[in-house]
Amino acid sequence: MKQKNNTITILDIILALISMIQITLLVFQWIVQDDKINFYLFIINYFVIVFVMLCILKKGFTKHYLLFSFYLCFFVFLMGQKLFFVPWKENYNITRTFVETKLNTEQYTIFATLIFISIIVTYYTYFICVNKKWIIILKRKNRAIVKHNTTNLLPVIRIGFIYTFICALIMQLMIVIVKGRMVYTESYLINVEIPMMIKVGNYLFPFFALLYLSIKPPKNQVYIVLFLYVLVEGGIQLMQHRRALFATSILFAVWYLFQYNKIEKVDLKLILKMFGLLITFIALFYFVEEIRTIGGMGDSKNGIFSIIKKLMISTGGSDSVIANTIQKADKFPKNGFIYLLNPFVSNPVGNIFKILVTGISSGSYGQGMEYLLHNDDFSHWISFLTEESLYLSGHGMGSSYIAEIYLAMGIAGVILFASILARFIFFLQQLDLEQKNIFENIFIMFFVQQIFTLPRNGVFLWIDNFIYLLFGMILIYPFYYRYSKTKKTK
Repeated sequence: MKQKNNTITILDIILALISMIQITLLVFQWIVQDDKINFYLFIINYFVIVFVMLCILKKGFTKHYLLFSFYLCFFVFLMGQKLFFVPWKENYNITRTFVETKLNTEQYTIFATLIFISIIVTYYTYFICVNKKWIIILKRKNRAIVKHNTTNLLPVIRIGFIYTFICALIMQLMIVIVKGRMVYTESYLINVEIPMMIKVGNYLFPFFALLYLSIKPPKNQVYIVLFLYVLVEGGIQLMQHRRALFATSILFAVWYLFQYNKIEKVDLKLILKMFGLLITFIALFYFVEEIRTIGGMGDSKNGIFSIIKKLMISTGGSDSVIANTIQKADKFPKNGFIYLLNPFVSNPVGNIFKILVTGISSGSYGQGMEYLLHNDDFSHWISFLTEESLYLSGHGMGSSYIAEIYLAMGIAGVILFASILARFIFFLQQLDLEQKNIFENIFIMFFVQQIFTLPRNGVFLWIDNFIYLLFGMILIYPFYYRYSKTKKTK
């Protein structure tokens, strides 16, 4: 007998009790401001996310894969690092990525509140959507099935995919070769000169990869396309020490295979395959960690615990962005909304208008003061305000959706965004790649990718890639209109 989504389990009860305890402590803490209570808030937040993930697994891993993956990334990027800073009681309010930042009692209360509401509001809003049967609306049962004949379009897609893959491979390798000769942090201070045709092909590669996958090609082609996609979008990034991109590209590949094979339940065989994949990831991450160690970024201990510790510390740390945003919110020269909405201005289209008006390109500068003078990029400004000398030497903190929202709208804004995000994840989870044209499928796959990177990304950092996606659609639409005939059936 299948378990219904609204069935209450012992895990749900435990999560509800833990959440009530946390809420009670938060209310009390906002009144008394006691360091001891902050430590309890720190510990309980870990119990909250662990039981949230256990509840999702109980309700169905594949059925709620996007939500589970989001929390997995949330844990790794925002919470995993601190697990290895012991003793916890002396380190719970300290973040160490970029610089060591110690939050005072009030600041850490804000931090713990932001983490808790980001976890719990997203979770409960998502399952309210499930229980309210929004799925009935999303499935549109009476919608006619649209069948697309993409056979004639496939040669065009293959040509575009192969060309852009070659461009992407060349560009990524050129960046690796040039920056590989430099100290790790110095590589962020320059822009590598790439021929324009190669650069355009590189930017269009994700579109053609998604376009190829959107037509649901034969299985052997699916694995080839996914492998090449993960290689360029994630694998080569490993050589640049950017393991998060590799991990998130793998999460996307797993989601697509679930969709392609219509997997609704994870069996033992699939678990063993995923375990083998996990071992492969650990080996690759270990290889990258050894490279960084040789480069002077760690010690030479090679024990498994030491490896995991290094990975969690170096891959995580986006909590430092949140902590420093709380601490330095009043130092930003402009209103928080300016930084939140900056991607709508600083993008390929906005840059063209800026060149026409001012004659200056926002993207022509490497990391540094010149870049700051011409951009309101949140990730650059928070790094600069946190430690100017480190920023100017090539170091950076990255971003976090929680930090951007908090700077713009405060705690209320984080609550609102968590609710919106939950509905968006639910919406994507209910969609499939059937009964839709290839452009709808591309949109679905594009936004699925953003879910995995969101905990360490800005809210609207996807705008750049979205513009290239639209440009690719404009290029391919005449061929689609000409060669892809459609028919509707009841």
